[in-house]
Amino acid sequence: MSDAARHIVDLGLVSFEDLVTGGDDYELALAVPPEALDPFRKKAQAMSVRLHVIGKFTDSKEGVALFDQSGASMQLDRKGWTHF
Repeated sequence: MSDAARHIVDLGLVSFEDLVTGGDDYELALAVPPEALDPFRKKAQAMSVRLHVIGKFTDSKEGVALFDQSGASMQLDRKGWTHF
């Protein structure tokens, strides 16, 4: 979590679940092959772009899984914004 996100969670203004299922996130998310990550980071740093690794793709057919910083699986009651 960003410092700002952690701050509003710590203040009790929103829950962690609110943050990850709220629906409005205007940051870019993209996938980079593991072997290209270091060159990608160097190029981003040269352009003053901050990067955060937030997950990885696996061969699992189980869908999306969320883990906390200790690696424990997290279960959420909501799955995100639904338009219908």
